[in-house]
Amino acid sequence: MLTATPIFTALKDAGCSWKIYVNPQGTSCSGPPYDPSCLMNLTYLKNFTYSQTVLQKYPQNIAPISQYLTDAQNGTLPQVAQIEPATAAGLDEHPSVAETGDMTNVQQGAQYVSSLINALMQGASWKDSVFILTFDENGGHYDHVTPQPTVSP
Repeated sequence: MLTATPIFTALKDAGCSWKIYVNPQGTSCSGPPYDPSCLMNLTYLKNFTYSQTVLQKYPQNIAPISQYLTDAQNGTLPQVAQIEPATAAGLDEHPSVAETGDMTNVQQGAQYVSSLINALMQGASWKDSVFILTFDENGGHYDHVTPQPTVSP
């Protein structure tokens, strides 16, 4: 388990609302209602010791992707929302990691991401929202190459 402090600690300390949304399709998480412990296993946060704090104190901050769609529509999204890749559902834009077996359909992944962006754009939160889509890498904690220096502004 990683002991580094995740961004969710800083958000909590700053009084910012946050939530992690996961797609439970293709997993053993059955619901609704969904067990936060099962949903946590679908997040990158599960690799951090802080995940136990979330499960004990903030289980409402781990939600299925259906809740994201509802929150986007109703304008009830948190200040920061993280959407985990829907790899188990076969809806990941990243090509499969294995050369054998089921292959990820990149087009289905793109369509899924489009549905998430469109839900935000058509909802009440769009007027003051930013959607950042990252591909392949999930953050500096996993980068294996030191960032290159930039030119002075």
